[in-house]
Amino acid sequence: MSAPTPQQIQWYKEHASDNLQPNLIAAAVCGLVIAYIAVVLRVVARRASAARTGIDDWLIIAALLPLTGYATSIFLAVRYNGGRHIIFLKQPRPFIERYIAGITATPVHPIILFLDPQTSKVHPNKIRIHYPGSH
Repeated sequence: MSAPTPQQIQWYKEHASDNLQPNLIAAAVCGLVIAYIAVVLRVVARRASAARTGIDDWLIIAALLPLTGYATSIFLAVRYNGGRHIIFLKQPRPFIERYIAGITATPVHPIILFLDPQTSKVHPNKIRIHYPGSH
């Protein structure tokens, strides 16, 4: 990415009041709350049904860690003026590094479940398509 042109900088300054920080905070908080509630409900349901705790249960609990890290990176981004125009970032490099680390760590759990046929409930090799009239 090249440096902003003088016209872009002028436009950023004219629109200095543009601020998505409340949206970022709301999205991070809602995502964390929904994820933690879903995992707690899953654990409660597994205990109530006396189902064995499998690797998928442990992985989904472990997946809360990178999700929490991602939300923390959003909170830190807001602290360094993330959610505002780029010229207002106080420290752009740490902001970008933490953001990239957060978004790459988040999808690990679904990928592991999809690739491992022993933990996956719906694995591509086990999918059977039944057409009307077929046996």
